[in-house]
Amino acid sequence: MQMRPSAYDRNESQAERDDRNLMELLQELRVAGLGVQVLFGFLLAQPFTNSFAKLSHAQRGLFIADPILAAVAAGSAGGSGRLSPPRVPAAPEGAAGHSG
Repeated sequence: MQMRPSAYDRNESQAERDDRNLMELLQELRVAGLGVQVLFGFLLAQPFTNSFAKLSHAQRGLFIADPILAAVAAGSAGGSGRLSPPRVPAAPEGAAGHSG
């Protein structure tokens, strides 16, 4: 059984570790955003089924809240599925090679 290497076994600087962690987080957000979009698609198709007519008034009100909340979640997760990392300004001339 192999042990996973810890963050200190990777031979990377703190900035490189932060960059890697940010990229992993953005990838997870992309996956979550896609799941929200699929859920939103199913919610939009539901009113066109025969069983939707059998819902009570309270159930219809709850259903209307669901796509609205899914749309908010899709928008907050970058709705288009295209998230990009924040732009980091270049270091000043005299600061090259020095990391905190």
